[in-house]
Amino acid sequence: MLPYHVTVRPGEFRSLSASRGVTIRVQPYDTLQPPEAGWTRVVCVSDTHLVKGFDYVPPGDILLHSGDATMVGAYQELQQFAAWLGRMPHRHKIFIAGNHDISLDPMLMARPNTVQRWRLDRHGPVHSSEACRALFNDPAVGVTFLEDSSCEVRTGPGVSDRLLIYGSPWQPTFGHWAFNLDRGLPIAEKWKQIPADVDILLTHGPPHGILDQTDSEIRAGCEMLRDRIFRPECPPNHPFSSLPTISPAMHLFGHIHEGYGVERHGNTLFVNASVCDLRYKPSQRPIVLDVKRESVQEDVEMTDESL
Repeated sequence: MLPYHVTVRPGEFRSLSASRGVTIRVQPYDTLQPPEAGWTRVVCVSDTHLVKGFDYVPPGDILLHSGDATMVGAYQELQQFAAWLGRMPHRHKIFIAGNHDISLDPMLMARPNTVQRWRLDRHGPVHSSEACRALFNDPAVGVTFLEDSSCEVRTGPGVSDRLLIYGSPWQPTFGHWAFNLDRGLPIAEKWKQIPADVDILLTHGPPHGILDQTDSEIRAGCEMLRDRIFRPECPPNHPFSSLPTISPAMHLFGHIHEGYGVERHGNTLFVNASVCDLRYKPSQRPIVLDVKRESVQEDVEMTDESL
């Protein structure tokens, strides 16, 4: 097992999400203790690929999976993954697709005679994208499937005790796989949809320059995703020049197995939670975070008004 590649100082990390403070603690996997009162435990995984040997996920309040749950996204594989999710004890389970989860890409599945369809044909009868997505609507699975969409998770009784989580499966075009978009303007259109008040951002692929270096020393992350998060001084014609800055407390992704680890940049904690290494062995552990939103004056004022 590889150790955590933690480039932030272990312990407490303070971030800001819009006007609401969020504190995140990166927890050491080998000596996990239950979270303290008032903290929400978030367990992060990605790129599990249905590999054998990955059979333990630490308990927690929220389980986040950032895509590549399967090898090719065949219906039978997705059934197996959905059954696995159903066994997980976490109160909230949130999942986005990755490039290997082919059957979950409806635009791709609408095109016959593709390399991707050939991959699926080798794994038995091909089911529609709608049938595959329906696996995650089963109440017994208890998962929220996000695609360019968000959900809100309550973490306490206060007005601001919630986390807004946004998920998107796209990455710059990579081989004959799913959820591919060309770099530049095509993929920028997807990143425009990220809400300004997002607390936790899930994408399958990393932003350029952050936990995205391949074994061949190529930085494979998305430049436009990086710009959406950090938004440099944009010229008037830049796709994001008129958009508000986003400042997620955390950005979770995978895709680049070799990039596994945790880094802090600005006000955001970046987490590459790829469980599989480059050889598709589950040698990289789930990353466990404890999250707490600080009380804000808005809570007190709104409570007083309701008395």
